Amino acid sequence: MNTPEVLLRFDPLDSLFFRDGLPYTQGESEQVGVTSQFPPTPATLVGAVRAAVARSRGWAGHGAWIDDIKQVLGDGESLGPLRFRGPLLIRGDDLLFPAPNHLLLDETDQTGARTALLHPGPEQHCDLGQAVRLPVLPPEQKRG
Repeated sequence: MNTPEVLLRFDPLDSLFFRDGLPYTQGESEQVGVTSQFPPTPATLVGAVRAAVARSRGWAGHGAWIDDIKQVLGDGESLGPLRFRGPLLIRGDDLLFPAPNHLLLDETDQTGARTALLHPGPEQHCDLGQAVRLPVLPPEQKRG
């Protein structure tokens, strides 16, 4: 079966705030402890898309979905025929990806920002074990 692929782009009209899964009751405590998570988890965006489609098919926003909606959107246990990838961050027309953890940025360099990739160093004995290879800068990146 050849299923069409659709790209959904979320362009906010206001600030976005995605909470973690911890319970929060308004007025119960100060909002200082309420944490944000960005980008949102895939489950958050999938839930938003499924709820919007369900509402467009007559769901009132509460209660169980009728069987016609479940055939398209799945149910609480399964996505049914739906498949999702992402989320991906976009700035303008450019896709944004997280920088790898072994990438270093040197902003103190007078000639402009430089980057370097860490690589495994020589084996050494330390509190982590007998033959641990800690990350080091490549020799050409080291400064005196």
